[in-house]
Amino acid sequence: WNLKYPVDNDGKPIWQETEYVVAAVIKIHFLPHAICRGDQFTRMIKKLSTTLGTELISLHLRDTCLRTREKLVRERLQASNAIAHELRNTLAKLSFSFSTINTIMSFLRDQWELELQNTYPSLGNKRTILARLNELLSLGGAHLNGQEGLVQLSNQLLTDQEELRSLFLLPHQEKMWVDNKIRPKWGALLSECRAWESGKEEVMQLLDRLEEAIWSVLDRRLALNMDHLPADLRTSWPELAYTQFSASNLSLLEGVLRILEYPELNIQHKQQVKKALSSMRVVVDTIATVEDQTNRVLHFLKNGDTLKEEEATP
Repeated sequence: WNLKYPVDNDGKPIWQETEYVVAAVIKIHFLPHAICRGDQFTRMIKKLSTTLGTELISLHLRDTCLRTREKLVRERLQASNAIAHELRNTLAKLSFSFSTINTIMSFLRDQWELELQNTYPSLGNKRTILARLNELLSLGGAHLNGQEGLVQLSNQLLTDQEELRSLFLLPHQEKMWVDNKIRPKWGALLSECRAWESGKEEVMQLLDRLEEAIWSVLDRRLALNMDHLPADLRTSWPELAYTQFSASNLSLLEGVLRILEYPELNIQHKQQVKKALSSMRVVVDTIATVEDQTNRVLHFLKNGDTLKEEEATP
C-alpha cells in the first residue's frame, strides 16, 4: 500500500514501524498553556480516543467474523459435496441389489412359463417356437453356398434367438427383442436369398405366434383356470414375477416372499430363492435408511439447520 503516514512537529513520520494500519488521525491544536492534566479538555480527548478505538476494534471484529463465516460456509459446502460424491459412488456400487432381485424374479418367470406349459400343452410357448425357428434357420443356412454376409447374418440371428430362449425378460422387453433383433434379420434373409423360400410362410407364422406367446404369460384367463393352484397364488404369481423391482415398489417384495410360503408352489430351489430374496430385502432396506440419513446430514451441512440427534444417529 502507498500510505502517507502522519508526521510529528519535526516532520518525521509516526507509526511507520508498526504492524497496524493507521485508519484515522485526529489532530487538535490548543493554544499554549490552554490545557492541563485532568481538566475537561484532556477528559474529552481521552473519551474521544476511547470511543474511536472501540469502534475500530468493533469494526475489526465484525470483519474477522464475516471472513470466518465465509470460510466456514465454503468448507461446509466442500464437505457436503465430498460426502455427496462418496454417497453416489457407494449407492452406485450397491445398486447391484436391485439387479440381483430382478435376476431372481426372472427365475420365477421361468418357473411360471413352465407351469403354463405343463397346464396347457397345446399352448404355443416361447421355447418351442424359438426351437423351431432355429431348426428352420439351420436348414436354410446349409444352402447359402459361401455367401459370407448371409452366413454371418444367419449366425447372428441364431445367437439372438438362443439368447432370447434362455432369457426371461418382461413381455415388453421380449417384444422389443423380437422387433429389433429377430424380425429384421429374418426379413433380410428371406428377401436376399431363396434358401428359406419353401419355409417362408411358416417363419412368418412362427414370428407372429412368438409375439402372442410372449404376452400370453400375462393372460389372466389362463391363470384363473389353473385350478390345481390356490386362487391367490395363481393370480399373484404372474403379477409379481413380471414386475421390475426398484426402490419405488420394494414393498411388493413382501408379496413375493408370501407366495413362496405356499406348499402348492412346486418350483426348483424354492428355499434358496426365498433365502436370497430375504437377504436382499435387508440389504436394500439398509441402503434406503443410510441414504435418507445421509441426505439429512448433507442438508444440515449445506444449510446449517439444526440437526436432531436422533436424525444423525445411524
